[in-house]
Amino acid sequence: MKNIFFNIFHFISKDKNQKILKKLNLLLSFTCIYFIWNIFTQYKSNILFNLKIDEGFLVIISYILAGLLWSKYMKDNYQGKLTDYFYNWSFSKIGKFIPTGLVTLTVRLNQKVNRNKNSKEIFYGVLEEQFLFPLVSIPAIGLYLSHNFENQYFYLLPIYFGSFFYIVKFLYSKIRGDKNTLMGYPYLFISYLCSQFLILYFIAENIGYEDSITLACYYFLSSSLGLFFIGVPAGIGIREAIFLMVTNNFLADVLLLDYAIKVRLVFIIADLFFGLIGFLKIYTINSYE
Repeated sequence: MKNIFFNIFHFISKDKNQKILKKLNLLLSFTCIYFIWNIFTQYKSNILFNLKIDEGFLVIISYILAGLLWSKYMKDNYQGKLTDYFYNWSFSKIGKFIPTGLVTLTVRLNQKVNRNKNSKEIFYGVLEEQFLFPLVSIPAIGLYLSHNFENQYFYLLPIYFGSFFYIVKFLYSKIRGDKNTLMGYPYLFISYLCSQFLILYFIAENIGYEDSITLACYYFLSSSLGLFFIGVPAGIGIREAIFLMVTNNFLADVLLLDYAIKVRLVFIIADLFFGLIGFLKIYTINSYE
């Protein structure tokens, strides 16, 4: 079974199959853009959407941190160009809106690797990206919410992120041994989690909610739990359902839904923006083959 698994990635890594995969990704990307646009218009019709400068700035910072984390992971595993890996990661963001995460995986696998290596570390990296972040954020946010802290203690949240990061890293090292993983970059990993929280906080603050920190924590917790529902495109409906369930005594459902929709729209725009940048770089400006 192990040999079959490795042979699949050797097969994918061949130049001929990489070219076929690239053409397939081009076709699937148009399907993704169609889905993204439909989702955006559906959500946009429900609220008066207005993207604030601080929200847009934080989203860009957050996505750059995530892209750099992936790119450094790839460079340390495959010794390629950091920029090529970043554009590939950007392109893969539009694949989140196809069920099963198929396009995200096929785009990530469509990269040139050294002849003496195969793409199995890319596969492991995609799994780590899906599951390691929530394994850190869920206990960290859960612990913070359990204390019912006043807002002036919000600085404890990044401390909790850091603490659970090293706990998860230690436990995960028992599985992966000395292999390079996404947890080999603590600064980028923890900074990404903090930036995600800040986005959620500022969106709540700009809408005008009183306890924006707690609301942001609940949504972060809900979206982290939603990552375990594999196969649902970008967790559509899942994180909102969890969010409304865990905050049923926090605010009226209508107000909570407005917040959830605003958050969803912000991240849809970011996925589309970075996805198109990666698409244009790969298929028009530059080409990896």
